[in-house]
Amino acid sequence: MKKNSLFIILIIGIALAIGVWRDSQESNLAPTSSASSALPLSVGTALQRPFRLPEFSLTDINAKPFTNAALKKYWTFLFFGYSQCPQVCPATLSAMKQISESLGKGANTQFIFVTIDPDHDTPQNLKTYLQQETHMPDSFIGLTGNKETIHELAQHVGIHIAKEENLSFKSDHIEHGGALLLINPEGKLMAIFSSTEKTNAIVKDFKEIVHYYAQYA
Repeated sequence: MKKNSLFIILIIGIALAIGVWRDSQESNLAPTSSASSALPLSVGTALQRPFRLPEFSLTDINAKPFTNAALKKYWTFLFFGYSQCPQVCPATLSAMKQISESLGKGANTQFIFVTIDPDHDTPQNLKTYLQQETHMPDSFIGLTGNKETIHELAQHVGIHIAKEENLSFKSDHIEHGGALLLINPEGKLMAIFSSTEKTNAIVKDFKEIVHYYAQYA
């Protein structure tokens, strides 16, 4: 009996030790992980565990390199689209413009449009497209580059892009996901806005995210 009792006590002790270790490990997680799980967002979805974007190197509209380092210290609204997109992209760019205007210049934000059609959207073509009056010449960052790199990046953050073999040769339309992504100042994907129709709600959600991030960062 004594041996059995000692064995049971030993097992309980080991289980308790494992529980304490797990608690300590969870408390050491990135602060944004615990914060985002409690965010009361109205239209966006906060990731429970924000994750860093893979290393990439693209080209901006001034033909200068743009890498992950450029995401640091800013809140980045990121969207994948292409200049010949008939509806989704113009609507999303318009929403991004409204969000930027609502937040103002002191919001420490940047707005990035990554083309999924780099064969057509050269730096110059993308620059011409983004500098239309309906967009924001001074605020939008347009990125192009290697198609494989762009599509891999999109896939990594959950943005669907139709494969070329699935496209109709009669149409230039490229099927793609229309979510607006929010990257935090650490270069991690923190929230996803699957719809951009309610820009005021996105602005409200963004402020909630920044508030929580400031508390836990």
